[in-house]
Formats: sequence, C-alpha cells, structure tokens
Amino acid sequence: MRRRGSPRSAFPASPERMRSGVLPGGTIGVTSGSASPPTGGERSAHLFEYDPGEPRMRDRGDVLSNLRRIDRARPGESQVKIHSRIIFADDGYLYFTSTDEEGEQKDGSAPPRWGSHLWRLRPYGNSDGWEHLLAAPEGLTCAAGIGFWVYALGLWNHVLYRFDTAGGPVRRVVVGSVGGHMSRNLVVDTNGHVYVPRVQRELGTGALHHHPGFGSSQSSRAEEEGWIRREG
Repeated sequence: MRRRGSPRSAFPASPERMRSGVLPGGTIGVTSGSASPPTGGERSAHLFEYDPGEPRMRDRGDVLSNLRRIDRARPGESQVKIHSRIIFADDGYLYFTSTDEEGEQKDGSAPPRWGSHLWRLRPYGNSDGWEHLLAAPEGLTCAAGIGFWVYALGLWNHVLYRFDTAGGPVRRVVVGSVGGHMSRNLVVDTNGHVYVPRVQRELGTGALHHHPGFGSSQSSRAEEEGWIRREG
C-alpha cells in the first residue's frame, strides 16, 4: 500500500474544482436531499453525477440504500443531506459526508439523532456501491483534503476528524466552540495543517469573539503530531 512521503502531494484538482466537485474528464458531482420528501418517500440524500458533455444526470445512489446494503441502517433512520463538498482525493476516490437534522438543537445542546457517515466512491466504472468509512455521532457538515488525508468537521463543539486514505488510524480532536456556533468550512494548507475558526465567549459580557486556528487544550496531541496549527 502506498504511504505518504510528504503532505505536499496534494489532490490533482485545483481549489476551485474541489469546491465544485468537478472530476477529471469534466463530470460534476452534485447532491440532493429533502427533510420532508413531497412524495412521502425516504428521508435519504442522493448523489448525482452530471456530465455536461452529453448532457446527462446519473443517480449514483442514496445514503439509506447503501447503509442497508452493508447492514448498518437503523429502524427509522434518516440521512437527509450530503452536506460536505465532494473531495477528489489522491487515491482516486471521491470522499463525502452524509448527515441528518432530526433532533438537532440549534443552541448546540444536542447533535442530530442519527449522526453522520463518511463515505467514498470510485468515480469511474459501473459500480454505484459506496464504501462506508466512519460513523460519527456528530453532524459532519464540511470536508477538505490534502495529500493522503481527508478532514471532516462536526457539530456541535467543532469536532474534527482526520481520515488517512493510506490506511492509518482515524484521528478525532475536539476543537471547541460556543453554543450553536458552527463553521461551514475548514481550510487545509499544503503543509497538511488544518484550520477551523473558533469562537469563545467573553466572561462578564457574553460577547462572542472569533479566534483563528485552534485554542483548545484537547488539541495538544494533534498539534504535537503536526496536523493542526495553533494560532495566537
């Protein structure tokens, strides 16, 4: 199995293409989901592939069908969003997260009841089966990547996951936040450091202040390992 030599071996897509989900060859990954399906169907987000050269739209599957295929679906479960960007990684897979909103409290007191999942999919070939990588109790709302690593950020309290596409262990760090504050994006630089905005409440005033990077004492181990950068 190929191992990383340096985190500078970034994905073969420009930052603009990563945000749009454009793949080599010009196809585009888009997602669809509904908290209240108008036809009374399942609360399950779908992944679609759009080829502007034909043009055509291909359904690459939905979350609950893939959970049932691997015997991971729970009775009554819903996964209404593929919330993250679709990351085209160095290993040739597409990485993305699915999540739900049922039971989620906007003040940050409770995460989504059904949590989230990290998936990957081969963009080419006839198989639409997704590979399940991780189940998380948080709502994983955004993702980014560099080299062999894919990062996902969950609500609440800014919980950061790092998935090693070359087979290393999954890392989890609680960055910290205030109440229902949640970043909808995170940044990874070419050195493999990941950055998340952090909010703290000022004692005595209740005012919220933004701090770049990480400030949580729980991030010290990850900082020592060199995959997060403390600022300030």
